[in-house]
Order: sequence, then C-alpha cells, then structure tokens
Amino acid sequence: MYGEEGLKGQPAGPEGPEGGMPGGMGGMGGMPGGFTYTTSSSGFPGGGFSFHSTDPSKIFEQFFGTSNLHEAESRDPMASMFGDMGFGGMHGMRGGFGGRDPFGQRQPRAQQLKSELEVPLEQLYTGCTKKLKITRKVHDPSSNQLREEQKILEINIKPGWKDGTKVTFEGQGDALPGRPAQDLVFVIKQKPHNKFRRDGDNLLYHAKLSLRDALLGNGTLTVKTLDGREVPVPLGGVVAPGTQMVIAGEGMPLQKKPTQRGNLVVEFNVQFPTQLTEAQKNMVRQAL
Repeated sequence: MYGEEGLKGQPAGPEGPEGGMPGGMGGMGGMPGGFTYTTSSSGFPGGGFSFHSTDPSKIFEQFFGTSNLHEAESRDPMASMFGDMGFGGMHGMRGGFGGRDPFGQRQPRAQQLKSELEVPLEQLYTGCTKKLKITRKVHDPSSNQLREEQKILEINIKPGWKDGTKVTFEGQGDALPGRPAQDLVFVIKQKPHNKFRRDGDNLLYHAKLSLRDALLGNGTLTVKTLDGREVPVPLGGVVAPGTQMVIAGEGMPLQKKPTQRGNLVVEFNVQFPTQLTEAQKNMVRQAL
C-alpha cells in the first residue's frame, strides 16, 4: 500500500511495527490507532486526504461526504459498492443479507396456518383468556421420523377486540425437515348475539314496545347489558316506530383505550295489533 510517496513515484515509507503493514496498518492483532488510509486528489487542499477510523460508517461518511447511501450514490456511483458489501448500520444502506443466506440464496418463509376462533360478544366486551390444545408434527433428527407433540396455547382476549383481530404464534405449527416451523394464526370471529348487534364501538339493541306504551310514552325501558348490569332508558314521550335513543358510554370498550366505551343505541320496534274490535276502533277515533 502506498501513500503520497507512491503516487509521486517515490519509494514507499518505512514499514510499520513487526506484524504490521506499510502505510499505517501496524499491529493487525489489535489494530491500535485505527485504520489509516491515505490517497491523493487534486480536489482536496494540499493534494491529500486521510482518515483514521475503525468504524466503516464514519469512513464512508468522510470519503463521500454523507452517511446516506442513496445520497452518496447520486454524487458518486462508486458508493453503491459499499451497500452491496453488506455494511448494515450505515444510514440508508442495504445492510446484512436481507433475507438471504451468506451465499445469496433466499431463505424460505414459514408457512402460516390460519384458523377462525369464534368468541361470544360477551367475552369481547369483558375480555377473557382462551386455552387451546393443539397437536403438531415435529421431526425427530435422531430417528428421522415425525412424532406428534401436544401443546397448550393461551390467547388473552382484550376488551374491545373486533372481528378480524389476528393472534400469531410463530413456529408453533408443524416442524418438518428442510423448512421453518409453521406459524399458527388465529383470527377472531364474533359469534352472533340474539339481542345486541355490534357496529364498530357501538352496540345496537332492538327493543319491542307495545302500541299502548309507545303512544303513552311515560314508561321506562330497562336494558340488561353484556356484563349483567341494568340500564334504565326513559321513554320521555310518544315513541314512533324506528325511533333511536343513544345512551353514551354503554357500548363496547375501545380497543386502544379500554377505559372508554362507545354508545348503546336503542332502536324501538313498536308492536301493532293484528286486528281491532269495533269498540276499540271507536276508542281510537275518539282519542285521535
């Protein structure tokens, strides 16, 4: 390796200490003083440029004037060779092997096995823990045979989880030779409820109301919530078919803010009689 003397056609300077290399890479065992590189270019004051570092990112930054690979490539195409050499840790560089082995072969991805997990609306409201017993196949290297293995997986269902929420257990599926162990993915599926329907973070409740109560409108409806509480809903006047009343804060817990809740929306289904006697018709005529 030559310094400025070599570039000027002069002999190289004296060798470094025993075990070292000419030009300032002495002491390879521990490399005291760091890596030293000297070159000559008319673009630098004094005709020379040098840096001293064991950090490749600092060498790159000092040589190209930036630590960002893409910015350096726009200035000097030679910078791309540093990214291809796998210097991870430099800002913007293509570090590591990027999902490939040291010989450039792409590593196979683990297969995902998806399964729906049905959960009642009450458990999505309060949260719960599900224990699932699974049986998987595992390769035994000693016998080169497949054996079955049973495991218990736990899923901690949080209040407010929605349809489509995914829970992944990496490497807990079949472990077959020559490929990564499978990932198990459970997709939450809410079971239909006979009284409530979920709409995002809100709960819709269909209440049946007699024509008499709807016309008088002076009663109170009681709604039993998913956690067993009773919420009073005052009618407060004549209730027309399809009327909705909103009870704030009595809906589903918010998934990201479980201490907050959506709304309970009560929709009234007024029950009309199928027939009236003549006397009843006269009473309606007189009342209306």
